[in-house]
Amino acid sequence: MLVPRVSVVMAVYNAAPFLTEAVCSVLAQTVEDLELIVVDDGSTDGSADIVASMARRDGRVRLHRQTHGGLVSAITVGCEYARAEYIARMDADDVAAPQRLRRQLEVLETRPRLVLLGTAVVVMDAAGRAHYTIAYPETDGEIRRSILHWNCFAHPTVVMRAQALRAVGGYRRAFLHAEDYDLWLRLIEVGEVANLSEPLVYLRTHEGQVTQAFLEQQVMSRLAAAAMARRRASGRPDPLLSTERVTMGTLVDLGVGSECLREELVAAFASRAADLTTQGQSARANGLLQELRTQPWAQSRWRRVLATYHWACARNALSMGAFGRGVLAAARATTLAPTLPAAWLTRKAGRVVRGARIVPQRRAHLVTSR
Repeated sequence: MLVPRVSVVMAVYNAAPFLTEAVCSVLAQTVEDLELIVVDDGSTDGSADIVASMARRDGRVRLHRQTHGGLVSAITVGCEYARAEYIARMDADDVAAPQRLRRQLEVLETRPRLVLLGTAVVVMDAAGRAHYTIAYPETDGEIRRSILHWNCFAHPTVVMRAQALRAVGGYRRAFLHAEDYDLWLRLIEVGEVANLSEPLVYLRTHEGQVTQAFLEQQVMSRLAAAAMARRRASGRPDPLLSTERVTMGTLVDLGVGSECLREELVAAFASRAADLTTQGQSARANGLLQELRTQPWAQSRWRRVLATYHWACARNALSMGAFGRGVLAAARATTLAPTLPAAWLTRKAGRVVRGARIVPQRRAHLVTSR
């Protein structure tokens, strides 16, 4: 059997409503020399049967079934099965533009030191309505200045060199919900990284994707991944090689205090709620904030939580050119916490990092090859 040019790895768990569209968008790529490795992680909604049917019609689809082990387990298995020089990620509820892989491979094949390449994304809702585009830092230098502060890549957009992925040990299950961020921090130590400015993946948001438990674990994992990257940069060993799961105890051992964790949790909940509001999902945004409010420590700083949320809404609105809405949200944030804007500007100046840019998406619905 001929070795394909690129292996696309897709983990699936109860993704039946969107799965056919996601798989078809991979098979419709202008790069035909590919394989799609779908790892069904114990789905109970018929997802595996959908993929099996598509595999019978197109030999490029390879289905592997396993008992439910979680996202990291499924992705790891998929990467182990991958035969190509390049491994691309794709989620079962997202959609790839037809030229996605061709554009990424063109860049990777002319830049041999590049080990990781992502793209901008279009954010859409469950019905396929596009809301806005997120463009990430593009150059290796920009990303290196930013990546210790936030995740500069959208996971479903990346293509990696398989050799580099395996050289750094692949995904690590300890960093649950931030396993991609931990991997980027290790890949950047062995080569160059970049993002394309083109939005080549449509990222779908829908009910049930983000919960309080998800965000709490993601923040803990992200803080641990950044702490480990700093340790490696200073020549110290990585003590989390055999860790099962990052916990609060892990962060304490790494010197990350509870106050830092709480500040990051506030920022994560507020940012996610602001994104939902920007997408017209105010009820979901409010529900997420109310989940945070159940935490005793959050109740005592609720004005700060709301101020951070309104400030994030202001940034989103101003980035999209909605000046009036942005000013109004910023005024609400300042009323609740007068020192918040100055503190944010001070942190921004101190870090000298570039964040994601959000721009309006004017197409009403997603249009793809089917």
